[in-house]
Parts: sequence; C-alpha cells; structure tokens
Amino acid sequence: RGAWRQRSAVRLDLALDLLTLPLGQLALAIVLLGALALVLSILSPCFIGWAILAAVLALLLACHVLRGWQLSRTGWRALLDLGRAPFFIAWKLAALLRRREQGWVRTERNEAG
Repeated sequence: RGAWRQRSAVRLDLALDLLTLPLGQLALAIVLLGALALVLSILSPCFIGWAILAAVLALLLACHVLRGWQLSRTGWRALLDLGRAPFFIAWKLAALLRRREQGWVRTERNEAG
C-alpha cells in the first residue's frame, strides 16, 4: 500500500519482488512443464501447445536473466557463472532430496584454563 500511496516505483518493485518465486524454482517448474508436455505430446498431439508454452517461458526466462546480466555490468566472467547455475540448482535439489534426518551431535571440546 505504501508504494501505491507514495507513488514509489522502488517500493512497488520491492513489493512485487516479494511475490515472485526464486528463479531456480521458476526454472524448475518450466523444465518440469516442458518435460511433461513432451512426454504427453508423444501420446497425444493435443499437448504440443503445452510444450510450445514451456519453450516460450524458458526463452522469456533466459531473456530476463541475460538482461539482468547486461544491466549489472559484471562482465563475461559473470555470464560464465550464470551458465553454471543449472548445475548448481541440480546439485541443490539432489542435496535436498537425499538429506536425512539426523540429530544434533555435540562436539567434544577441550576446556582451556
């Protein structure tokens, strides 16, 4: 409400940012949509539209990320780092899926003095 009352574009941007999923989750949802649509379109051609939608969404997400890189002026090194992001997301998902519930174990320490 404060962004609307004060006509602050910065506050509005921050408020909208809170409503947006993290890019990793958004990318994962697009990949899952595309994979599911491709599998289903093999079974029935009526799902091809969903595969096209997933491709368009992936292209828009890539444009969004590349525009952010362009505006950040961080150079080619940062672009290479962005290229590694899908591998990081895959690693993170694998780590979350294999995480086991373990109790906290207190580390023994030598008492000084």
